[in-house]
Amino acid sequence: MTVFPGRIDQQLDVKGSLNVDQTKTLADENLSKGAQTATGTGDSFAFAAGVVTLTDAGATFTQLDVGRFITVAGSTTPANDGTFLITDYVDGNNIKYTNALGATEAYAGSWEINDPYSLEDDLNFERTDRRLIKGTTNYYDAVPNYQRPSAVGTDVPANLTNIAGKTLDAFTQVRNVLQAGITLRPSVGAADGNLAISDETFTTDSMHFIAGDLDSFITLSGSTDADGTYRIKTVTDGQTVELDGLASATLESSITWVLEADLKGILSARGYADAVDRRGIPIADAGAYDAANYDATYTEFINPVNNGAPVDEAGRTLFARTYGDEKDPNETATDEGTRFFAQLIYGTNNGSATEEGLEIIAGRSGSAASVTNATNNVTGLTGMTEQDIGHYLSIWNTSIDGNQRHAMITAVLSASSVTVDGAAFGTDVNDGSIEWQVSRHPGTWDFYNGDRYRLDELSETANRTTLIGGIIGDAELTQDIAELREYVGAANGDTTPDLTNTGNYFPFSDIPNPSDTSLEEVVNILNQEIGNRTYTGAYLNSGETITVSLQALSNAIEAVSFVRTIERLSAVIPKFTAHTLPGGITYTLDGTNNGLNMYVFWRKQLRDPGSVANGDDYEETSTTQITPYEKIDAGDHINYLILK
Repeated sequence: MTVFPGRIDQQLDVKGSLNVDQTKTLADENLSKGAQTATGTGDSFAFAAGVVTLTDAGATFTQLDVGRFITVAGSTTPANDGTFLITDYVDGNNIKYTNALGATEAYAGSWEINDPYSLEDDLNFERTDRRLIKGTTNYYDAVPNYQRPSAVGTDVPANLTNIAGKTLDAFTQVRNVLQAGITLRPSVGAADGNLAISDETFTTDSMHFIAGDLDSFITLSGSTDADGTYRIKTVTDGQTVELDGLASATLESSITWVLEADLKGILSARGYADAVDRRGIPIADAGAYDAANYDATYTEFINPVNNGAPVDEAGRTLFARTYGDEKDPNETATDEGTRFFAQLIYGTNNGSATEEGLEIIAGRSGSAASVTNATNNVTGLTGMTEQDIGHYLSIWNTSIDGNQRHAMITAVLSASSVTVDGAAFGTDVNDGSIEWQVSRHPGTWDFYNGDRYRLDELSETANRTTLIGGIIGDAELTQDIAELREYVGAANGDTTPDLTNTGNYFPFSDIPNPSDTSLEEVVNILNQEIGNRTYTGAYLNSGETITVSLQALSNAIEAVSFVRTIERLSAVIPKFTAHTLPGGITYTLDGTNNGLNMYVFWRKQLRDPGSVANGDDYEETSTTQITPYEKIDAGDHINYLILK
C-alpha cells in the first residue's frame, strides 16, 4: 500500500498552477477538497474489523486512487456517510478504506473521489474568491469603476476601501406623508374673482371652495398685474382663500379664475438634482439633466393600505411628474429644492369596473332611461352635471345583454343625457323603462414625497440595507424592532412603561411604582383593578364591575327619547336657502356645531351642522329652520330626530 498524503503537482511554480480553475465552490473550499477524479453510485458495503470494502460494478478504480479521499452520501446507515482516506485498491470495482463506525448494507447512494487538497487547489480557490469579490468575469480583470451621484463623470474604483460600510446602489426612501385623503374634482372657475391690494387674499362672489382644495393651484387671467398660477395655502371659507405669493397693486374685481384640479403643491426641504449632483429630487426644469428625463421625473404614489398604486374615482391609476419653480411664475422661493410641485396624471381605464368595486351615490338612480342605437348615449336620466364625468353609470333591465353594463361617464350632454365608454348600444325594446344608477370608486389615499438617497456618502449607521457583494445588513431586524416599539408604544431607550394614568379612578392608581414596572405587572394590575371604579352621579354605583356599569349606562340611554319626523319634499330646496321644519316642530340650537339636540338625515346619510369652510352639510339657522349647503331635490325625504 502506498499513500501520498501531501502530494502536489511537481510542475507547480511561483507563477501559478498548470490547471487554472476559477469555478471552485465555497462548499468544497470549506471541506478542503482537491480536484475531483471520479464519481459513481455504489452497490454494497462490506465491513471487517473497521475496514470497509466498497463495491461498484460500474466503477473503474485504479491503483492511483490509493491516497485519495472518497466522500460517501445517501447510505441507509448514517454512519456510513462521510469522507474517508482510500487505503487499498482491490480491483476496478472494489476499493478499501477505514470506517470503524460503519455497518454492512446494500448501498445505492453516491460517491465522489477527490485528490488531496494541494497548493494548486488553494490558488484556484483564491482565484474564484477574487473573481466573486470583484464581480468580474475573470479573476485577473481590473477592479470596476462607478460614479458617485454627487460627482457625475468622475470614475471611482469599486474597491474595498471605497465600499467598506457603504453601498453603491441607490434606493428610494419614503420621507413623509404630505396629504391624506386628497379628493380630485373637475376644474371649477368663473369670472367673479376679487383681488385686494398687496394682499394674498382672493375672494369670489359665489361659493366654490372646499377644505380639500388646500395646496391646489389657481390660475388667474384678465388682471392688471396678477395673472399667473398660485398655490392655495389657506381655505378661509367657501368664498375666500389665501394664495401663496399673490401681491396685486390694483384693487380689482371680475377676475377670471380656474381651479386646476389636477395639480397639488409639494413643499420640501430636500435639494433638487442637477447635471452634476443627482442626490436630490429629480424635477423637469430647464438646464437640469432631468429636463426631458421622464423616467426620472415621473413619480409613483403609494396607497399605504395595500402598497399599491392609488386610483381616482373613475378607477384610473394616478402618477405624476415633478416640476421645479420655473413651472410656476409666482414662486416665492429661489431655491428649487425648497418648493416644487407634481402634476397628477391619470392612467388609462380598462373598463373592468365591477358592481362590487363601486359605491352607489345616494339619490342618484331611476327607472326611465333609454339608450340611443349605434351610439354611447344614455337619455332619460335626471340631475346629471359636469362633476359626474369619471363616475360610473350602471344600467340594467335591458332587452339586450350587451346593453347592460357598468360604464364610465365620459361626457355630460345635458341634465338628462350622458355619453359612456364601451361598445355602442343596440336597439332596445325596453327604452323608457331601463333602470339606472350613478356610482363611483370609493376610497382615499396618501400622497408621499419620495426623496432619492445614495448610501455611498453616508456613514454605515445612517441606513442599514443590503450591501454590495452579498453582505446583508440588519434592515429587516431594524424594521422588526421599530414595529415592536410601535406596537407596545415605547420610544427608543425606554426600559419600562411610561404610565401617566395613575391618578384616582384609573386601574393603575394602586400600582406600587409607576416609573419602574413591567408590562407583566401592568397587565396583572389591570386584571386586578378592572372592577374597582368610583363614580359620581345618579346612574353608576362605585365598586361595580364594568359589565354592571355598562348595563346601568344602557338603561339610562334607553330612557332618552327622540321624536322622529319625516318630511317628504314636494319642491326643491335650493342650496344656501333657509328651510322651515315641517309641522311646526322646533329644536334647541347647539352652539358647539355638534347637533346635540337634533339629528338630520337626507339621502340616507346623517348630515353635519357647521360652516361650509369645514366641509359641513347645513347650518342650524334657528329653532325652526335649517339651511342646507347643497340642493335637495323634490321627492327626497328629510328625517328629523329631535331630542325631547
